[in-house]
Amino acid sequence: MPKKVFFCIANQDMNDIRINIVRSHKITHENHGGFFPPYLWEAAAKSGDDSIRKLIDMQIQDSSVSAVLIGTNTYTQRWVKYEIFRSMKKGNKLLGIHINGIEGRDGRGKSLGPNPFSYLGFLYSPDGTEFIPHEYVNEEWVPFKDIPAYKVKEVPEQHRNKIITLTKIAKTYDWVADKGPANFSRWIE
Repeated sequence: MPKKVFFCIANQDMNDIRINIVRSHKITHENHGGFFPPYLWEAAAKSGDDSIRKLIDMQIQDSSVSAVLIGTNTYTQRWVKYEIFRSMKKGNKLLGIHINGIEGRDGRGKSLGPNPFSYLGFLYSPDGTEFIPHEYVNEEWVPFKDIPAYKVKEVPEQHRNKIITLTKIAKTYDWVADKGPANFSRWIE
């Protein structure tokens, strides 16, 4: 049975042709891949942060894989960061896909945007029982405020109290260079 994919997308990229090329892959049609039509996002945004969280949480709860579609400024987006950490908390497989190499309406690609996994990390508490999400801001690691620390099964001492970037746990692909149309189904397995 195919896995259901949730797409983490920067709000300003929702109508970008590059996003739509990835979202329209046959695997997402077969398993009804999760993403928000702009009107749903706009309605939640008008109602406030709690409505946005509920919308994201509902979609992630119904998925097993979260694919971050990486554009130019994806790494800076608050709600993409939330989607990533919420996906981790739920236990989804996490991967990134660079989309800027896909030709846009102008027939050209763009240079790849920074990998958001390089700017996100976590640490386990000194006693090894809490997972604490972090983000890299102004050249330092700080707790990510939208997802508080949460309890986990105790981890070994060597993994405690040090930042682990998400690049160590999530693979990143390039839709064009890594032949996304042919390989996407393998990436999400």
